Amino acid sequence: QVEAAIDRGQAWLLEHSDELVRAEPDQYVSQMGIALYSIWGHAYAIHAILPLHERAAGDEELQARLKKLLEYHVGRLKTSEFINGGWSYYDEGAKTLTPSGSPFSFSTATVLIALKKAEKLGVDFPEPLAKKAVASILRQRYPDFSYAYGEYLKHRPRYDINRPAGSLGRSQVCNLALRMYGDEHVTDEVLKTWLNRLFARN
Repeated sequence: QVEAAIDRGQAWLLEHSDELVRAEPDQYVSQMGIALYSIWGHAYAIHAILPLHERAAGDEELQARLKKLLEYHVGRLKTSEFINGGWSYYDEGAKTLTPSGSPFSFSTATVLIALKKAEKLGVDFPEPLAKKAVASILRQRYPDFSYAYGEYLKHRPRYDINRPAGSLGRSQVCNLALRMYGDEHVTDEVLKTWLNRLFARN
């Protein structure tokens, strides 16, 4: 039953996930900017494709289809990265072809982790763009490893959602992304501290 469910999910992914494109403004978002919810789909598709590719060992045709789909999602993330680096699911900037709003720390971290994993299949993301995204997260990091919700709040460390408790859902994904891209400040002790904080509050 599990294998059959995976087969159905894989079939859907292969047939439909390359239809995922930048969203049009909806009634709510049109008051603020453009919806870029597609970045989540691209990142999570990459996470799904990698184990499916491994599962398809011995089936070169299927692996080739999966790799081509992986390249599509990586390519879409390239075109949806913000001008100053990183990703967000809203673009409240100048409504330009390249998004010009404020990247969010956790969105950027989620995408960076997916892109790093895509390298296992030889699908690389341009290094200058990855460095810009990493720099965006670093600009949003506070000394205690809390992270701003988005760059638009980076100068407001005590704003409610930027406090350590508000950052519990963001800190570890940001820490992981930065560590995967070589940040030596994210030590085991930092990871343990934030895991303990999450446990204590929940």
